[in-house]
Amino acid sequence: MGEKIPMEGVNVSPKITRVSVFHASPGGDITSGFLHPLAQDRVNIKLLITEEGREGTRALSCVAAADGSRTRGLINSDPDLAGGAEIHEPAGLISIFPLRSSLKTLGLALIALAEARIPVYGFCSSLSALTFVIDHDRLQEALEAFEGCFDFPGERPAEL
Repeated sequence: MGEKIPMEGVNVSPKITRVSVFHASPGGDITSGFLHPLAQDRVNIKLLITEEGREGTRALSCVAAADGSRTRGLINSDPDLAGGAEIHEPAGLISIFPLRSSLKTLGLALIALAEARIPVYGFCSSLSALTFVIDHDRLQEALEAFEGCFDFPGERPAEL
């Protein structure tokens, strides 16, 4: 590969639970249909990605692993949510922090993960980070794949 793109850093999460809900707002909005029950039970959402389409709302969220079984119980107690929900444990987040925002960085990251055959369940960006939702047991492989095209400062942990 050519010259590596410099990065400000990289961050990986501890084990989390990934919750994907399709039609997350039957008969209402996403707040009342999906988020309100989680808030009532004091489940902290670490990441939330939503999209609205013709079929309704889709939501991908990540909660702490310790909240995974509680979240599963809340979803299973609502037949409207349970039919369109998928819960996966353990999931993980890997975030990279580019020096400059660029579609090239996103493209290289997605290509690196695809070439390593690491499934990406969701991704999002902010002004300073690109975050990818993947299987927790593949975080080390993702980091190694990213090191092929990005230059991260400092030392990496031997094992995640």
